[in-house]
Amino acid sequence: MIFKLFLVFIFTIVILRLVKKFLIFHNFTGEKHQIFLNSKKIPLVGGIILCFALLICFETKYLYVYLFLISIFLLGLFSDLKKISSPILRFILQFSIVLFFVNLMDLKINPLSFYFLDIFLNNSNFNFFFTSFCILIILNGSNFLDGLNNLVIGYFIIISFSLKYLAYQGFLISSIFVLDYLILVLTLLFILNFFNKIYLGDSGAYLLSIFFSIILIDFYNLNSDNISPFFIVLLLWYPAFENFFSILRKINFNFSPVKPDTFHLHQQIYKFLYYKFNKSSVVTNTLTGNLINVYNSMLILIGIHKISSDSFQIILVLISIIFYIFLYIRLIKKN
Repeated sequence: MIFKLFLVFIFTIVILRLVKKFLIFHNFTGEKHQIFLNSKKIPLVGGIILCFALLICFETKYLYVYLFLISIFLLGLFSDLKKISSPILRFILQFSIVLFFVNLMDLKINPLSFYFLDIFLNNSNFNFFFTSFCILIILNGSNFLDGLNNLVIGYFIIISFSLKYLAYQGFLISSIFVLDYLILVLTLLFILNFFNKIYLGDSGAYLLSIFFSIILIDFYNLNSDNISPFFIVLLLWYPAFENFFSILRKINFNFSPVKPDTFHLHQQIYKFLYYKFNKSSVVTNTLTGNLINVYNSMLILIGIHKISSDSFQIILVLISIIFYIFLYIRLIKKN
């Protein structure tokens, strides 16, 4: 593991020097939601570093998983480079890639102890589309969050630590990756992002969301007798609800639901803090991302101690959704 981390560190230094020298992969090629907080040109190479870190751990038994990750990474990379600029085309390609690999890998969600939904999940076709739909929700929700320093990376670090804790408690974890290695790689990206040296870009947000979607589906399937499916919902509620709420909001105001904008909750929190405390955009950017992550880490910490209770997990998710909507309405009025 130490040698692999050393390779990732060297690769990171090299890639940062290259993008600085040739002025490529900078955030002026990104979407509006990636650049409205900071006018400085920051390289969108977090996804490239993460992809390299995953590839040097390649095992042939996980060939389809790696092909899935590389395919979605390349889609994000072309998006960062503005080679695929149409949001509709990107969504169609996302949809096609996810459907293809979910079918190829026979990726599915075990029954959820939720009678009405389980009737449908026992149907292989419904399960196939339901699993694909869930992955797409997380993918686009994570990408919407990629505009604040540390928000996406920090969120998945929290999930990684949650899985590590559960592994110590005896829960089964997929052997596709070593948690310690993953946490250290994400910590490196977190530090670089904290100091505004890199952004994840679409490639990084896509890659992380797909990777953790696969891991969490596998984690639930391995431990479905001992954990509530709503604990997985709790782990992913924020990017999922961000996406869902954004779609409803845009439809309500006759905007395209697939186009990025600057009216997400995290952006409203940023604006409030920026005008309230009159700090620099970079400081406020990083502060906002980490404040949101503190809230979500506390929420998951509470939920993890009653991991088998459906009602407890549902209450936590509902409280967060209500708090989200309440805070959003208040901030929109103030901003």
